[in-house]
Amino acid sequence: LQWSDGESSKLRDQMAAAFGPDGVGLIGIRGVPGFVQAKQDILSQAHPLAHLPSEELSALEDPDSLYNTGWSHGKEKLNDTPDFNKASFYYNPLVDVPGTEEDRKKYPLSYPCNRWPKSLPGFEGAAKKLGSMMKDVAVLISKHIDDYAHSVNNTYKPGTLYKSLVDTEKAKGRLLYYYPLPEDTVSKTASEDSWIGWHNDSGFLTCLSGGIFMDPNGTIIPKSPDQDAGLYVVDRQDQ
Repeated sequence: LQWSDGESSKLRDQMAAAFGPDGVGLIGIRGVPGFVQAKQDILSQAHPLAHLPSEELSALEDPDSLYNTGWSHGKEKLNDTPDFNKASFYYNPLVDVPGTEEDRKKYPLSYPCNRWPKSLPGFEGAAKKLGSMMKDVAVLISKHIDDYAHSVNNTYKPGTLYKSLVDTEKAKGRLLYYYPLPEDTVSKTASEDSWIGWHNDSGFLTCLSGGIFMDPNGTIIPKSPDQDAGLYVVDRQDQ
């Protein structure tokens, strides 16, 4: 789907192909203005972030939210084993202090406050820019999902998904960094879901930017060194 097509009043065929009974739950969007540069600006900082001094990274951790904001390394599991091969940086791209004080006390996992690395001055702005852009894409697509859903089920209220997304402060950004694997462990860990296990995402919609690839020193390389790396999706027929 071209981004410019998103302004079209009807994209039911595309929504049916993506999200209908025989869809895989996935749609690709091209041509979002400024996206390529915004992606480069923040993803290129994953390596510097992951290699900050340990005390700086520890200061970015938030155990009270179960590491749902800031730095998380070794806190998540892959196949029931703590995963130290990747790290995550979670943040809200829309607002640093979401919800009310009561919301934050009652739902600390849903309304965590942002923590930013002070020694990477461009990091915060770049992260917010890409995250906000991706949220805008989700909002636009939600209109077409609503239209499609109502066309196949007239009890579905028009605008249901759009109204839930357009003004929400609850958005979650995640910057992932995968550490280079030692050569002697590559064959041992090689499996279909060896980078991140099979899972269902929470929330209404997940927007993925696609990755970039680096050598162990953080130099960006043009393509993945692993031909099997990528996004795997399972449809409703488990295919």
